[in-house]
Amino acid sequence: MLEQYGGELDAYELEDLQKTLRELELCDEVGGTCSTSDFALAMLVRQDKCTAEDVKMALTTFNGLDIDGSGELDEDDVQKWIERKRAVAEWEASRPGGPAA
Repeated sequence: MLEQYGGELDAYELEDLQKTLRELELCDEVGGTCSTSDFALAMLVRQDKCTAEDVKMALTTFNGLDIDGSGELDEDDVQKWIERKRAVAEWEASRPGGPAA
């Protein structure tokens, strides 16, 4: 995108990028801010390097791993996710007609 726009964004181009951020649900309608990674994701979508659906799927995966809802993945999230997966697998294996049957 920056190559398309000569290395800098003007007001129109920035508004276009903000529209993409809203479409990706990375910022709200009024006064929204975005992080460095939000900006990079929006730029990748605008450059057709990935689709909005790709970004939404990645964010859905992230949210599923972010057990405590902090917006960051840490060792506790990973361990809790693994524990949940094991518990589900054990429960399914113990059911009549489950994988162990």
